[in-house]
Amino acid sequence: MKTAIDRVLLVQPEGELANYTMSLLDEMGFRHVVYANDVQQAERLWKNSLEKQRPFQLVVCDDSVAGGALSFFDLVEKTPMVVFSHATNPQNLRLAAKVGISRLVFRPYGRTQLEYALKN
Repeated sequence: MKTAIDRVLLVQPEGELANYTMSLLDEMGFRHVVYANDVQQAERLWKNSLEKQRPFQLVVCDDSVAGGALSFFDLVEKTPMVVFSHATNPQNLRLAAKVGISRLVFRPYGRTQLEYALKN
């Protein structure tokens, strides 16, 4: 998958799932993926990237992350965001629509689902 996106912030509380997602992103050609395991760490990394004038161009986040993925949405503003969710819960769909997340991927997921979310 060819992309102009260079810097990705992955926010995932489960280390094994984070490794899986990072390997998918690597297979897809994303070479600079930074990992945070909670929203507080993600916020620090986000602010640091802005201070260094090397902002992240994509956020990939699990909705089960401590502190809430959707609370992080306000900080990242217009940066593309892919959110992973555990189930096709109508409440998640309504909440995602309310805050403007159109790239909601349901577990279990693989490369095909991730590529589809990134293309749309």
